[in-house]
Amino acid sequence: VNDGPIADDVSLFTDEDTDFSINLIDESSAFDPDATGPIEMSSLEGVFLPLNFDDAFITLSSGVVVQANRAGDFVYDPSGFFDELSEGDFAFDSFTFELVDDFGDGISVNAEIEIEGVNDAVEADDASIAADEDIGASDDLLDLSNAFDVDQNDDCLLYTSDAADE
Repeated sequence: VNDGPIADDVSLFTDEDTDFSINLIDESSAFDPDATGPIEMSSLEGVFLPLNFDDAFITLSSGVVVQANRAGDFVYDPSGFFDELSEGDFAFDSFTFELVDDFGDGISVNAEIEIEGVNDAVEADDASIAADEDIGASDDLLDLSNAFDVDQNDDCLLYTSDAADE
């Protein structure tokens, strides 16, 4: 009687700007108790992987597109899907994959990726205000510069002025 492969669930970590490549078969410590042949990754998120070991591109529920193949090779790139995280905030992405032995017996493995936020630069256009030396000037720099902070929990923007001394 053939026994299917045994594997552990997988916990991974990255930040919102960093992609990574791993082998999910190795990362899950998968082994075949019968040692009859190689273990392959047959599917990821219910999408069957090509028998010829070509890479497949699969969209996770988060919107992130991953690359995977039957050898267990896996590439994850957050691709801007988590840019709203502020520094020190976390989000999680998860998926399942199926491992099979050479007799087709399989096991479903859960994977969770913890994504840490980083401080993203503020996006803004250059802005200028013209002023008379005796009168001065005031205006709303937020409106003039179209300033936007993609990090959802950052409360303020700091402006500096490059005043010409003439």
